[in-house]
Amino acid sequence: MAKFNISHEAVELSRQVAVLGNDRGIIGGDLFAYPESLEIRSQGSSDYSQIAAQVAKQSSEMAFIEQDDGRFVALARLAGEIVLPHFTSVNWLEIYEDEASVQIPRLHGINFYHDDLEKVSKIMRARNVGYSLSEIYVTVPVTRHQVFRFTDVPTNRWLKTEKKAKKAIRVKLSHG
Repeated sequence: MAKFNISHEAVELSRQVAVLGNDRGIIGGDLFAYPESLEIRSQGSSDYSQIAAQVAKQSSEMAFIEQDDGRFVALARLAGEIVLPHFTSVNWLEIYEDEASVQIPRLHGINFYHDDLEKVSKIMRARNVGYSLSEIYVTVPVTRHQVFRFTDVPTNRWLKTEKKAKKAIRVKLSHG
């Protein structure tokens, strides 16, 4: 696997989100005020391990959560931040283990925090923006394989909940 340049891909996706948002008239107000995390999708377990190892070197905190299907998601708080032009920055990454047959861009999406998903979905409907709504996300496609999402569950709260339920395996990071 070639080294994955998260910052470069984040800048490009951030630009695409801003263009889509401007075109649809949804940039402005508080919708995009709180970038929460970047979502990364691996291309199989080997790729997942390599991405997680690369991210661990840049992180101050990391934990793994086994999903219902037996695959893992890693939550990593970066030691620094990744700047998202047009939106500020993020310091959380969500790394999902996907199937090896999935050939998608590794940076799958940008997640924004908003405490009222019903309000977000009303704005999307009013602006004629295609989206899907789940229990914790309003998801808007940017490209065939990339999205931006609004969530009312910040990554640090998700991690705290999983730790409390003893579902998160915290990793001791040693940078030296």
